Amino acid sequence: MIRSITKHVLKNLNDLVAIQMTNYCIRIPCHYILFTYVPMQHRLTLANMVGVVWTTYLTHKADLSKKEVMLSDHDVISDEDCEDMELES
Repeated sequence: MIRSITKHVLKNLNDLVAIQMTNYCIRIPCHYILFTYVPMQHRLTLANMVGVVWTTYLTHKADLSKKEVMLSDHDVISDEDCEDMELES
């Protein structure tokens, strides 16, 4: 039980660091371009478009994480285990 909780906490921390680094790689250049080159009347539109892309990315990462948790909760039998079972019977 404790091992499972520790595994999930470490995975969440690793995901958090990866997501935060991606956030910096996307948001900082976009905001630089936004406040340096984009006229005032178009800034809100560009900021909203970046927000939609970021939300889509986060949704995708959450869906992948959910699938990984579902797979890790079930016992997965490898091909070698299947071959061993066939040989025994």
